[in-house]
Amino acid sequence: MFSVQFFITLLPNPIYKRFSTNVMKRFLVLLFALSALVGTCFSQETSKPTLGAEIVRRLSTIDIEGKYYYSVVATLKSNSPDFVFTSTPKVKVIITDIRGTVLYKKTLKKAFLYLFSDGQIQIGRQKFIQFAIVRVDDSNEFVGRIREKEGVY
Repeated sequence: MFSVQFFITLLPNPIYKRFSTNVMKRFLVLLFALSALVGTCFSQETSKPTLGAEIVRRLSTIDIEGKYYYSVVATLKSNSPDFVFTSTPKVKVIITDIRGTVLYKKTLKKAFLYLFSDGQIQIGRQKFIQFAIVRVDDSNEFVGRIREKEGVY
């Protein structure tokens, strides 16, 4: 018959004001906590392609199509297509050992260079990764893997 709102309006004015502000504060705190929880639980790290950059990374180990090399330097250069001379995105990959001998040199066409905040580097298309560099267990060592035909999974 009578609603809760009817009884709240019958209360003296100071209690009514205190009740509404406490409820509103609790609601806002709950809303903020819920939005923070949803933002952290369902977020995935995404990255846009890096264009016109050159990255030099020292790797402890690299796997190139099944062959392992140790203590190498990877140089990655991505172009920025200007749509005048070239419209195809390319990434040039040069792997050299400590002596300067070139172990692998290739330009990957229609590929993008992706950089992530944890130090990971990927080269490839949207869902097909041809080259990956990852950090080993929160240390300063990096390992790489190149799979040009079948991709890195």
